[in-house]
Amino acid sequence: MRPSKPGGFLMFPLLFLAAGCGLSDYEKHVDETSVALKRFDEENKALGDPLELPMIMDKKTGSRSALPVDFYLRPQKGTKPQPAGGPFQPQDFALFRYPGPAGFNVLVAASKVAKDVKDAKAKDPKVKKVGMTTKEFQQKVRQALAEFYAKEFKKPSPLSLAEKTDRIEVTVFSAKGPPTKRVFENQILTDDPDPVKNKPAGPDKSRDDYHDFRLFFYQTGFDQAAIIYQIPAARRAENDVNLAVDYSIRTLTLGLDSLNKRVEFRKRQR
Repeated sequence: MRPSKPGGFLMFPLLFLAAGCGLSDYEKHVDETSVALKRFDEENKALGDPLELPMIMDKKTGSRSALPVDFYLRPQKGTKPQPAGGPFQPQDFALFRYPGPAGFNVLVAASKVAKDVKDAKAKDPKVKKVGMTTKEFQQKVRQALAEFYAKEFKKPSPLSLAEKTDRIEVTVFSAKGPPTKRVFENQILTDDPDPVKNKPAGPDKSRDDYHDFRLFFYQTGFDQAAIIYQIPAARRAENDVNLAVDYSIRTLTLGLDSLNKRVEFRKRQR
């Protein structure tokens, strides 16, 4: 009589469990892919073509980007991909406007993040600071936004220059790879004297005379950018408007990755 092999009785359950784990992983992958595809479909319905980089014509080097950092962003549908008007700039800084439907605009600024050059300057006084600190960049953005407002609405800007921002974390979904997290500094400025109301009332506000400006500051490595969504205050509570902003800001990409995103978008359009 052959001795029994206890291990043999465990083999089938182990195989079954292993197959079950594999099936579970597969189902999870299918679910994630399904969610991603559904989200991309929703984004395509809400968003337009990527914004084009603002260009400068240089007699010596030809055309080049007017911003020191390349970016990729899909705005809400109806926004023109080419910048128009401006740039709005305090000194050596530029904020570019991309016009949308009546009452809507997307404004973009970008800069390199300044390195700490204090020690380098102590050794070599000729060393120059490249880019801006986060605080300097955000101040310039608010100043440029005030200049834009004054030119756009032909009156002094009532927008606050307060530096208070909120940190928000958003999940960015990708067709390739798992979702990633991004952190933005967010601030909402408005010329609405009564911003507590979701839908302003009264004869003036019904003509969309007041506007909200949603500021998003983003930084990665030595690149930083600001995206501003101008929205009529009377439409601030509309679901379609808020979804479009949400989908749009999640597409923001800076640097070399932004060029890859443009290539991917063109391939999908073929």
